[in-house]
Amino acid sequence: MRTSHGKIFDGLSGNSESFYDRHLVWLSRTIGLYRSAIGEIMLETPGWKAAISFYLMYIVGIVYFVIAPAHPAGSWTSVMLSGALFGLLAFATSDMTNLATLRG
Repeated sequence: MRTSHGKIFDGLSGNSESFYDRHLVWLSRTIGLYRSAIGEIMLETPGWKAAISFYLMYIVGIVYFVIAPAHPAGSWTSVMLSGALFGLLAFATSDMTNLATLRG
């Protein structure tokens, strides 16, 4: 039987792979949209240190605020709801900050 820490590590590991895969697809398919809309304020190449730092912090946040609290309940619906709300808040924060600070 896996320990609680082992299950949380599994969640961290699986979440990292899933997160990476989905965002790689998303960014590779939407880069043209970003360039056409905000190209004049974009860097020529991504700031990899900032991007990697964000992804690592975000994944830890998902595990800490979503997976770990839902683990004792054993409910996948709890994980899905918490994850959806966490994602909505995180990305809304980014979008609203951009709307408040960028032209256009």
